This record gives sequence, structure tokens and C-alpha cells, in this order.
Amino acid sequence: MLSCSSLFKTYIPPDIIMHASQEEPKKRKSNWSADETLYMLQLISAKKMIIRGRYGKNVTSQDKKRAWVEVAESVTSASSTGNGPRSTEDCERRWYNVLQKSKTHIARYKKEQKQTGSYIYS
Repeated sequence: MLSCSSLFKTYIPPDIIMHASQEEPKKRKSNWSADETLYMLQLISAKKMIIRGRYGKNVTSQDKKRAWVEVAESVTSASSTGNGPRSTEDCERRWYNVLQKSKTHIARYKKEQKQTGSYIYS
């Protein structure tokens, strides 16, 4: 009976296996600081009509990409913690995560407001 590892070695060329084992592990980026997040949110707020706007005559995909590039460059240049460059994908992902957390928080708050009793929301 063939094991999974023997099948793997049988069907995958050895040079690919050696190459994969010699790669260095990816370095994890540092966490976003509160200042970085707040600054990014301020930049997005200033460009809200482009970033959050619908595609049309006034907003194109190139406008949105350009706006995200400007946000990423500004966040990177303003970062004093030495976190390294923040890409447009990093900024978009952080924006989406903050947006989802705030929606969850607001929904929980509204649900608790409808309940009876003396609950203090914190």
C-alpha cells in the first residue's frame, strides 16, 4: 500500500520538492497601530465620494485605484512606527475589517436597545 508521502514523492519532481523546502518563510507584517488606522480613516473620509461612490460618469475604476494608492502612500509616509510600506491591498483590507467590526458593533447596540431591563452598554 502506498502512503501519501510516497505518492507525493513519486509524482512530484524532486527539484520542485527541494525548491519548496529551501524557500524562506514569509515575514508577517506588523499590526496596524491605532494612529495608522485613524489616519487612514481620515484619508478615506476625505475621498469618500470616490472610494465609496458608485461607478459612473464621475467615478471610474481608475479613480478608485488612484485614490487607494494615494491613501496607501500617505499612510506609509506618515507611519512613525516603522511598520514598513502599506500596500493598497493592506489599506483596503483594513478598511473592510474596520467597516465590518463597526457594523457588528452597531447591530449589537441596536439589538440591546430593544431589550427590556437595565442593561448598561459598554
